[in-house]
Amino acid sequence: ITKLVKNQMASRAQITKLTKMKRIIHVIEASVLKIDDSLMLFRDF
Repeated sequence: ITKLVKNQMASRAQITKLTKMKRIIHVIEASVLKIDDSLMLFRDF
């Protein structure tokens, strides 16, 4: 039983790590898109 609980805890930690990574990637992608938009504006000028 303890092994199962430990495995569940480990998998839960991995899931939280993955969600954090996804959130960070999403933020990076959003900032990159914003930079691209500003570059497009500069190109128009």
